[in-house]
Amino acid sequence: MYKEFYHLKQDPFRLTPDPYFICLTAQHREALSGLVYSVMSRPGLTLLVGEAGTGKTTLLYTLRKLLEKRQACVALCVNPTLTPDEFYDVSRLAIVPMGFCFPGLDAKGGDLPPRRECAEAWREQLFKLLPQIELTLLVGQYAQAWHLGGARKESLTATVAAWREYGPHFIPLPHPSWRNNAWIRKNPWFEAELLPVLRSEVRRLMG
Repeated sequence: MYKEFYHLKQDPFRLTPDPYFICLTAQHREALSGLVYSVMSRPGLTLLVGEAGTGKTTLLYTLRKLLEKRQACVALCVNPTLTPDEFYDVSRLAIVPMGFCFPGLDAKGGDLPPRRECAEAWREQLFKLLPQIELTLLVGQYAQAWHLGGARKESLTATVAAWREYGPHFIPLPHPSWRNNAWIRKNPWFEAELLPVLRSEVRRLMG
């Protein structure tokens, strides 16, 4: 509504931090300068503190963009959503592969596609035994093809980018692999928009 009425190019009220819209006050500029100096001089651990809503996370996303322009290697570490007890609680969470057998490796060292007869033989039957499924995370193109069918887009990137269309029961995701670091850099919306919603939804469902 706001975007069309005011002829805006971007959505004005996003729920997650976006460094594109950061307002660098004098205090923010001072904090950002201190962060850049700390990273470049490598004195050790640097802690950024402040009241809730003052822009700490947005400032850190801005710092990451600056460092990536300098071709620096940046790792984003976040607090885990689930405790170990919650993650291994088989009454509340299930990890279901597309195949129960390892398909082998291709010439480049990547996993071969899952064998098609595996999912056809047992996947539907297994899901019937899982009561009250409220959210399914579709990791990779094969899981997305199986569950989304014709609603899947022309590529994995397009499917994940359209994640809002598949809610509230499905969230498509790429594989959590180091091979996807370049993909994540090319698609900053994944960490800025999708992941915060995913964490919040998992936390809500796990109580």
